[in-house]
Amino acid sequence: GKENQKQYVYEKVHFKNSVVFFDCDFRDIVNFNESTFDRGLDFNQAAFREKVTFNHISTLGLQNQFVNIIAEKSFQMISSSFVGNLNFKGAKFSDEVNFQGITVYDLQMSNIEVQKEVSLSNASFMGNLYFNYVTCGNTVSFAFSRYLGRVDILQCQFNGDVSMERALFYGQVRFNRSKFEKDIQLVDSRFFLEPELKDIIVTQPISIETIESKTIKINP
Repeated sequence: GKENQKQYVYEKVHFKNSVVFFDCDFRDIVNFNESTFDRGLDFNQAAFREKVTFNHISTLGLQNQFVNIIAEKSFQMISSSFVGNLNFKGAKFSDEVNFQGITVYDLQMSNIEVQKEVSLSNASFMGNLYFNYVTCGNTVSFAFSRYLGRVDILQCQFNGDVSMERALFYGQVRFNRSKFEKDIQLVDSRFFLEPELKDIIVTQPISIETIESKTIKINP
């Protein structure tokens, strides 16, 4: 449906049933901060014309869907907790994407379009992260996060700096066929399994001071 009301503010609300806003057009600010959800979220194909904040929310739903959304302004999910999976496949972001401090099982961000900064820092990924076929126009941060499952960063184009500083990668990490145009910061990051680096292109020096790996030695 097409929504026309001003400001969608649902702060500190407890939603006991599934929350479905499929194909909605939000013309004003969307705010679900500090709300709790007993079931999943479905915002597939929604359009967000103004700033969106899902900060400090917690949801017990196993599937939380934001497939093919359009976000024209800042999109935030800061310090939010998802027991299940979060799916942003095919989303288009015109402004910053800030998932700092998020806790989630699987996060699917393949085939997204992003114009500005992306932050997945200080986060805990209990399952897998899929960040494939993404062109990033600005900085991307995976720093200070824990990745317990697989991390796929396949066929991406990074036009800004990429930080993985102090990140802990417990599972298999694959960077295959990705291109890094600017600085990659790997200071104090740890890979517990040897990452796959097939056909990657790096155009700047890599900051890898004190990188630790159980299986590989990287000499600057």
